[in-house]
Amino acid sequence: MKAKSSKQHNSDEPIMEKSTQWDALVSVPCVRRYIKSLSIWSFLNNYEINLSKKKYLVLGLEGVILCSSINPPKHRVDHIVQYKINNSMCSHFVVFRPMLENFLQMVSEWYTIILYTTKEKEFADGVADYLERRGPIFEKRLYRNDCDYAEGQLLLDLDKVSTDLSCVVVLDYRFGPHTNTLPIERFIGGMKDRNLLSSALILDSLRFCSDVRSILELAHL
Repeated sequence: MKAKSSKQHNSDEPIMEKSTQWDALVSVPCVRRYIKSLSIWSFLNNYEINLSKKKYLVLGLEGVILCSSINPPKHRVDHIVQYKINNSMCSHFVVFRPMLENFLQMVSEWYTIILYTTKEKEFADGVADYLERRGPIFEKRLYRNDCDYAEGQLLLDLDKVSTDLSCVVVLDYRFGPHTNTLPIERFIGGMKDRNLLSSALILDSLRFCSDVRSILELAHL
């Protein structure tokens, strides 16, 4: 069975991790000029149109904005999620990616943020409720049961985010068959990680594009 092009691979193991290739690609002068020219062109020609409605930013959990374990980490724990599975209490120790709350506050002014994860609803809600303790962040929450299963993999169905994929950005370290992914290095707990800041700079430009895929497709070359 072949997955539709509007679906994002999001199994527990990545198909490929291209953040290194992406970083190398965007460092090439001609590519940087191309990205800059597209962003400026979109800004000058479509400013009011492109900002009249927010685009969608899809965020996952594990490896994207946090890492978690059933065993307590040695150095730091930001949050503990507890929920029942088959009448047994399950605890997950969560470490959030550095600068996460600043990142969410910033990009929520530019994008409609959708939480879409292959994790269980109980775990995802435990994380989302904590992040929203000072106010709403996520327009919608989508979980494991909102994913499709094909060829042994869980796939995000981006049609559940928007039928217009030109306005959907998926921040992830994994690549699917579509070109909506903004690659980010997988988070494994490093406290010197600054990838959310780098991603915010790109997201700031993408919001002016009439079709975000015109930029993001470069990461799939």
